[in-house]
Amino acid sequence: MSSSVNARVQAYLDALPGGIAAYPEFVGKYSVVRAWLEGNDRAALRKVVPREVHPLLEDGVPITRWVSEVHATCIYLAIRELFFPSDDAFVDDAFLRNVRLLEKPMYKILMRVVNPSRAAKGTAAVFSQMHRGLELSVDPKPEAWIATLTHPPLLLPDLLARCYATALRAALEVKGYQDVTSRAVSTTPESTTFRVTFE
Repeated sequence: MSSSVNARVQAYLDALPGGIAAYPEFVGKYSVVRAWLEGNDRAALRKVVPREVHPLLEDGVPITRWVSEVHATCIYLAIRELFFPSDDAFVDDAFLRNVRLLEKPMYKILMRVVNPSRAAKGTAAVFSQMHRGLELSVDPKPEAWIATLTHPPLLLPDLLARCYATALRAALEVKGYQDVTSRAVSTTPESTTFRVTFE
């Protein structure tokens, strides 16, 4: 592995069993990766991610391709370090990118405005269209949704958990709900729980 790999990316990989090759059965759609690459300098990213990730930075990768969640996370962490002044700025940008992604035709058909109970099922269904291996369950309690994302140990850094919270907010706003809040309320190495409220 190149010695130029960004320190935050390297620390993430060092914590995983198997490093860059960890959890190969956990994959996400390339459409999500591409949404984060839009407007960012791929040549700069290539210099700070492991060589195994370089193919995802090339033009022409089909948006329907399944790609390693570990490889994708390396890209997200590198984007944060190269192009954003803080974690908060990166998370704010993640919300906007999630909205744009969920408004695309391939996902928008699943994002119809429905009652809260069906919206919870729909949000979990959209997530399953984008990820294999990761599991999102949503309990639509009257006062708030309690959503739990389960994943292998240390696959999901805290920063990315915050971004997944924005994805839940974006899903509801795209559905037409108002005053949406979404935040991670507890994390373990293998799960993240979110509390989501809306009108």
